[in-house]
Parts: sequence; structure tokens; C-alpha cells
Amino acid sequence: MILITSLLLAIVSYFILMLLCTNLVGMVVRGFFVSEEIEKLKEGKDTLPLIKNEIKKSEFADNMITLLFAVISLAFLYALFVFINIWAVIAALFFMISRTPDLLWEIRNGKKITRHNMPKTPLYIITSIMDWLALPVIWYAIYTLLR
Repeated sequence: MILITSLLLAIVSYFILMLLCTNLVGMVVRGFFVSEEIEKLKEGKDTLPLIKNEIKKSEFADNMITLLFAVISLAFLYALFVFINIWAVIAALFFMISRTPDLLWEIRNGKKITRHNMPKTPLYIITSIMDWLALPVIWYAIYTLLR
């Protein structure tokens, strides 16, 4: 009975953990990049001082949001460790690490990554495997918790 229960919980937890981890890492990683249009406006000689001032305010807010979500991500990983176990943290890290190259590609190219336009390099193959490896790791985390 524990085996079936842990399997069902693992499947549900897989999707919840994937959603949470990819969004958390997305908020943190996107905070390190500024769009080219903003950079041009910030350094442009014909840009109004009011616009430059608003860009500075926006950069401060963006940095605070990035810092906030980095702290939330660390707190989330710590909570997984305390309330479940280290295997749940490993599964969450699998999701976070596997999302980072896709996110960087999306930021660089300005469009969502799909199965058709995804680069076929070894890095992307490894990160795709990491996504699927998270499922048995989550199952093991829940199974050891329920035993």
C-alpha cells in the first residue's frame, strides 16, 4: 500500500515541484539580464532625464525582486530538506539546473524554446534527462518519508 501511495504522490509532486522550481529559477535568472532597448535608452544622449531616472528606479526594483526570489528559492530548498528529506532537495535542484540553459537560450533569442527549435547539443540532452530523473528521485523521497 505504501508503494502505490508513494507512486501516486510522486506523480502529483513531480508536476507541482516542476512548476515551483522552474518559476523560482526563472525569476532569479531573468533578473541578471537587461533588455537591449533599456540599455540603449539608458545610455542615449537624447533620452529625457525623467526616463533615465525611471530606468534607475526600475533597475533597483528589479535587483530587489531578484534578491527576494533568490532568498525564497533558498528557503524553499531548506523547507524541502526539513519537511521531506535531501532527496526532495536533489529533485528540486534537478529541475532548477535543467531549466537554466533553456532559460538562457530564451533570453538570448527572445522566443520560447520548443521541441523543434531546441538545440540538440549534449547539454540540452543531459538537462532533458535530468527532468525525467527527478521523477524517481521524488518517488524515493516520498517512499522514504512514508516508511
